[in-house]
Amino acid sequence: MPCRNAGPFLQAAVQSVLSQPECLELLAADGGSTDGSLEALETMASADPRLRIISRSDAGPAEALNKAFRAARGTLIGWLNADDLSPPGAFARAVNALAENPEWLMVYGEGEEFNEESGLVQRYPTLPPSVSLSGFQSHCFICQPAVVFRRSMGVLLGSFNEKCRTAFDFDYWLRAFAAFPHRIGYIPHLQGRTRLHSGTITSKQRAQVALEATKLLARQFGSADATRLHNYALELQLGLAELPEQDNLQAHLHDLFAQAQPSLSPNAATQLQSTWLTGDPPPHPQSEHCSWQPNGHQPSTKTITPFQERPYGVNLIGHAFEMFGIGEDIRMAAQALQVAGVPCCVIHHPAANGAACSDRTLEPLICTDPAGGPYAFNWVCMAAPIQARWLRQVGSDPLRERYTIASWPWETQQWPNAWLPLLDVADELWPSSHFTAAALAGPAAEAGRPMQVMPMAAEITDPDRFCNAAARIATRQRHGLPTEAVLFSYGFDLNSTAIRKNPMGALEVFQRAFPLPHLPATFGRDCPSHPLAEQVSLMIKTFPPRRFSAEWEWLQARAAEDSRIVLIAESLPRDELLSLYGCCDVFLSLHRSEGFGRGMAEALQLGVDVITTDFGGNTDFCKGPLAHPVRWRKAPIPRGSYPNADGHSWAEPDLGHAADLCQRVAERRHAIATNPEAADPSRDAMVLADYRKRFSFEAAGARYLKRLEELWAQRGTTAARLLWRKN
Repeated sequence: MPCRNAGPFLQAAVQSVLSQPECLELLAADGGSTDGSLEALETMASADPRLRIISRSDAGPAEALNKAFRAARGTLIGWLNADDLSPPGAFARAVNALAENPEWLMVYGEGEEFNEESGLVQRYPTLPPSVSLSGFQSHCFICQPAVVFRRSMGVLLGSFNEKCRTAFDFDYWLRAFAAFPHRIGYIPHLQGRTRLHSGTITSKQRAQVALEATKLLARQFGSADATRLHNYALELQLGLAELPEQDNLQAHLHDLFAQAQPSLSPNAATQLQSTWLTGDPPPHPQSEHCSWQPNGHQPSTKTITPFQERPYGVNLIGHAFEMFGIGEDIRMAAQALQVAGVPCCVIHHPAANGAACSDRTLEPLICTDPAGGPYAFNWVCMAAPIQARWLRQVGSDPLRERYTIASWPWETQQWPNAWLPLLDVADELWPSSHFTAAALAGPAAEAGRPMQVMPMAAEITDPDRFCNAAARIATRQRHGLPTEAVLFSYGFDLNSTAIRKNPMGALEVFQRAFPLPHLPATFGRDCPSHPLAEQVSLMIKTFPPRRFSAEWEWLQARAAEDSRIVLIAESLPRDELLSLYGCCDVFLSLHRSEGFGRGMAEALQLGVDVITTDFGGNTDFCKGPLAHPVRWRKAPIPRGSYPNADGHSWAEPDLGHAADLCQRVAERRHAIATNPEAADPSRDAMVLADYRKRFSFEAAGARYLKRLEELWAQRGTTAARLLWRKN
């Protein structure tokens, strides 16, 4: 453990190591602390002989590590900075993995970055060893405290590079992967937690980190790209990194880029120079607005029918055929309008996200007129920036002489500044939840846009056919699911944003609620056994990933350890998907936010208990006897992890509370499974009828009809305030 002025973090770091019985000795190399850290180490060493202080000064952390390596007596070695933490069970998992794989020389696992002051917690961007040495060209994918290696590897690789002031660990990983590409293993568990604060090397010496990493990549690959230097310049622009004293941005970057130039490819050097020194710097990332102005389109010269003379009805605009949540929104909206007797057509705008276009139910309603739909009302069922993309492609004619209503999905409590210009292309807003409405309230009021919360339809036609006893057994058999187990489930789109959906949260809670002693997840934890541990199962449904996904690799590796967990990565027809949810007992959504929460809405109608984070649009309807809200704490959204949400916050669910709820619901479900006559909310016709009515086409259609008729009855006034007239 290299240590220099670790201050308030030291004791927690030391205890996180010594609390694990696999630790035979902890060697602390103090680098000349002046804040009492050395005295604190001496006090702790007097209480636990495993802690040895091997030096009281050094030239930096690389030298400290070399001293510790020479003094170490163990055959397995790891190191932890004095402000980081080793999670419970990390050493047991590493020892176990190396014992089961004697050919491995080194293992690393998942890492986590955290900031106790802000509440930030984010996954380190770990990748599996299969990405090989070339994976380091994009970023360092190994979280340093998550590593344990054999002493023999250290002997073969040699010392840590003391010429590296900041990137000595990155240098070590490059050398290890170059020398032993097939002898490095991965543990799909949290193995290290690295603390973010202003005093870390990475924080205080960001320019040096970027420069050293660039030089190391050039040494390994012949030349390096400018990604790390470009990111550092952006951090300066955002105020996330500080300029050296008595320096200005241009002079500092000029000097830094000059030092890096011999390591850069010619194209990278030219691009870096033109971006930051000779041209205009890139716009501030938080100030870029979403532009909807058309690309070269001129307004049509055709006669445009005035609003009052258009037929009453709705031109629905969205992803008519794609198999994902926002595609389902427009299909549900069309059916609700039809049930309410409102004429409608559909303007299809391809999502271009790779989703299967296999639901063709709206094909008879498709309108292909480039000038827009015939009816008086437009209703946009797309994300705001996708509406901008559509307008840039087709021009503004589809807006003219039509009253445009927008149902933009969104998942944080603030509306992105980048999307404010889209208020110029909406006459009225229909958010699907009070959660999204709260985010839009300020911008809508400032722009003078009326707003109505319009909960979406999520009706399931004849839901009992998906959840009766015979259908449940048949579906479980079809998908290889245990027929007698209490079956937990979660469904999400892997091609969406996994950090928001948090599927790993569902897996973690399941294993915490029903621990098995042989699973690595239970190592180092005091996990009392549960009598239903062998009688429960977890099914996680997603779409097949369209590209490499580190989260999917992680999820698969964790599921492979536990035979109770089943992953289904298929694009299923809607009826089969509903059958899959209907055969389950519990829907477990530990999301960090939801704009609406269609999966939960469908689960409630199928008589499935819903254990879910009490945050997001789902709070409008996750009520009653089948809903079990999970406590949460406010957490900042990690920078760059969610589009247009830097500076926003969402929920971090309480996994302990969720595990308690899982146990209670599983016990109740197991009890009623043995008694077909037992009273239970999941079998109560009145309870189910209430949930089903809430999401019915009839209920949603009545809301839509009421508001449309209000606007149409005053169409003269409505026409006078249209944003987009003939001119």
